[in-house]
Amino acid sequence: MAERGGGKDKERSSRRGRSRSRSKDRDRDGKRKDKDSKGDRKRASKSRSKEKKRRRSRSRSRSRSRDRKKKRSRSKSRSGKDRKKRRSRSRSRDKKDRKDKGRDKHKKGSSPPRTAAMMLDGQQMAAFGVATSKHMDMSMGSVLPGLLGPQGLGTATHIGAMNAMGLTMAPAGGEAAAAVRREAITHGGLGYALDGTSGGAAAQEDLKAFGDGGAGGQMMIEAGLERHRVQWRDSTRNARRLYVGNVNALETAQESLAVFISDKVAAAGCVPWHTKASGTRAIETCHVSEKGFAFFECTALEDAEAVLAFDGIFLNGRNIKIRRPKDYAPEENPLVQDGALDDARRRTFDAIVKPRVADSPTKIFMGNLHPDVTVTEVREVITAFGNISSMHADVDGRGRVRVGVWFDYDDPAAAAIAVPGLTGIWIKGKRLVAALATPDAEAPRPKAGGGGAGDASADGGTGVDALVSPEPQKKAPATYRVPADAEPLLYAPQRIIEFAGILSADMDEEEREGAVEDCRQECLSLGNVLTTHVEGPAVALLGDASAAAAANSDDERDDDAEDEEGNTKRPKDMTKYWGKVYIEFARLETATIAAHAFHRRSFDGRTVTVKYFPLISYQTAFGKGIPPKTHEEKQMAAIAAQEYLSNSIPETITNPKLPATWGGQMY
Repeated sequence: MAERGGGKDKERSSRRGRSRSRSKDRDRDGKRKDKDSKGDRKRASKSRSKEKKRRRSRSRSRSRSRDRKKKRSRSKSRSGKDRKKRRSRSRSRDKKDRKDKGRDKHKKGSSPPRTAAMMLDGQQMAAFGVATSKHMDMSMGSVLPGLLGPQGLGTATHIGAMNAMGLTMAPAGGEAAAAVRREAITHGGLGYALDGTSGGAAAQEDLKAFGDGGAGGQMMIEAGLERHRVQWRDSTRNARRLYVGNVNALETAQESLAVFISDKVAAAGCVPWHTKASGTRAIETCHVSEKGFAFFECTALEDAEAVLAFDGIFLNGRNIKIRRPKDYAPEENPLVQDGALDDARRRTFDAIVKPRVADSPTKIFMGNLHPDVTVTEVREVITAFGNISSMHADVDGRGRVRVGVWFDYDDPAAAAIAVPGLTGIWIKGKRLVAALATPDAEAPRPKAGGGGAGDASADGGTGVDALVSPEPQKKAPATYRVPADAEPLLYAPQRIIEFAGILSADMDEEEREGAVEDCRQECLSLGNVLTTHVEGPAVALLGDASAAAAANSDDERDDDAEDEEGNTKRPKDMTKYWGKVYIEFARLETATIAAHAFHRRSFDGRTVTVKYFPLISYQTAFGKGIPPKTHEEKQMAAIAAQEYLSNSIPETITNPKLPATWGGQMY
């Protein structure tokens, strides 16, 4: 039995030993596997890093190869360009060398050039001299090409031979100038040698400088004048060129445009140098582009000032614009250099656009101009509606406009379009104000007909023609005052605008509210409106209120009056505010736009007038925008705020017993 028990114990112990060995083997295998996994991870990371390094090196090598290729291409292109330059230089050197060799060969082996005196004997020279004189008589001194060359008939040798034979031509300044003018008809520069202009004065000075022409006589005078004419034409082209815009290119031809403007200038009578004898006109050449613009080249320097006066003239359905081109340089203008520009402008421009503006129903005033705006810029604006006949600008010593400008159009119908068109235009940070200056003035009477006055005197002063007085009409007065319609808009703009003419005495309460609401909606279309106020009791008192307001001026306000507690008091007389609508805008720019848009507009058959109202006066007179100071005012403000909130917040929020709804939906 003992042996059997011992054998079982041995088996158990051997089983335990085997299990322990298996567990140890498993532990060893797990550790081995962990080591292998760690090694695999390390090897994988090393391989990845090596791959990254290989990629970087490949990219670097590729970039280096690209750089090398670029350098090679650049060097090739540079070398190619250098080769081309070297070839061109060598060719130019070869050409120069060939020319020098030919010149040296001519100097060494050739004979000197033969003149006309050496080629012809005495009889031939005399016959040729007579033919030359006959040709000069026929052409009145025109110079043929080649006569002044090194071997031509105008050389000193030929002139000396002609003088020895008694064939010298006497100088004649008039014939020389006429020949130059005929030559200019083809080549331009007609303003040179034109009497009464700066070009004519320049030609006279050149004639005096030439004298008798020296050995060449008449031929030398004509040649010198021709050279000076070409120089004058080229040097004065910048001062004689004008830009013409807004041209109807489809219906306007070059010649018709030039003839139209030239005829207008000639009809004004300010360019007496353009006559039938001279055969010239104000515009020498004209070029019309298909893009709707053109360029003029005037004949004389003074013609440019005369043509500028027709800026805005109507042609083929458009008001054309005549300006100086962008490349115009005043310092290059000979009239500016000589100080004769003012005199030329007085003779031409002022004769067309008169500086005196007579009182008439179509006389216009334009003000509220920025101090930096010049008279030229003002003319560019007002000529957009038509050609002006007269203009007067109130300028200071530096030529800047102070109060405004007064002007009148050639077409009386243009005034009705120009006044609303100019009002409100934004120029250099300010809005223009335009109005009829003298709307109640007497219209100018048309001039009497051809024989009206004579017929009246023949009839003994009887009949219809006797109503026309043969005496010259008196000049209409020319006053330069700011019209009452434009004066309210010339003051500093405010956020509050006072509207007069919206309400009338025959309105009931419903019509009054409707008119005020219409005015408010019109203002809301332009911008945000903060408050609206209408002062006065019943509308029936508007008639009495207007009379009471007329008796009290706007300056008689007690705006600064305060009570014992230091609170501002309302003005004593409130009747001057009755029947007017006051609207407060959120922004000053919106108020300015509204003032220019509504001033002098018609509302239900009444003319609306607009006036800027100071913010302090608005707060003091109507209690708008002033914070409450006393206990009663604070209590009233709190009650008003509570009423506003109770009316704007739904009842379901204030009463929790009702179902919570907002806009008809449960929440």
